[in-house]
Amino acid sequence: MRTGARIGMLALALAVAAPAAVAPTPAVAQQAQGALHVRKWKHLVDGGGQVFLAMQFLNESTHPITILGIAPTRVGPWVNVGRKFNSGDMHRILMKVTKDDPAQVWVDTTDGLMVFTPPVRR
Repeated sequence: MRTGARIGMLALALAVAAPAAVAPTPAVAQQAQGALHVRKWKHLVDGGGQVFLAMQFLNESTHPITILGIAPTRVGPWVNVGRKFNSGDMHRILMKVTKDDPAQVWVDTTDGLMVFTPPVRR
């Protein structure tokens, strides 16, 4: 292979790889499943010291989505939510944190079961 061709191949490889190198990591980036997106995660503490994980959900679909329930694992404990999100709606939902932060948050919706990964609390 000639030197000019090698340089061209290297430039092409760098052009493809460079955007991926600076893309946000999945833990930092907004998470989405279908048209339901988690825009923000936040830990809240009430007056009694109970910790909650607050998630701000956004419906980016053209149809309404209802969040039926939310849980830290697939087997529960499930908390009934019953909140309807019209197209473009954004709502915050709280989930009680018992012992440790959940590794995943399971969300049962009218569009099916969805799984989101919360950021690690510092």
